Amino acid sequence: MPTLLSRFAFEDDQETGSRLALRLRIGPKHSHRDLTYRELGLAAASTAAALDRLGCQPRQRIALLLPYSERLITAFFGAIYAGLIPSILAWPTAKMD
Repeated sequence: MPTLLSRFAFEDDQETGSRLALRLRIGPKHSHRDLTYRELGLAAASTAAALDRLGCQPRQRIALLLPYSERLITAFFGAIYAGLIPSILAWPTAKMD
């Protein structure tokens, strides 16, 4: 069975690339945003390249401190794509002060 990351390798394949990878429910009204494997793969590769430029090395741990959003999800997969070990931290709220 293929993994999510292995499908990124087939993002140029018409059948796999256009398939639904994730449905994100974001915002107070839970509107949704669909991401295909192609879109998720391109966003993850872009994030992985940025992390590489910052000097991140495979097997390093990385903390992701972002509000719940499409960016958080693509950053998570981008970190995995770069060989990093991501950990999502809770976004601070006024109650956390």
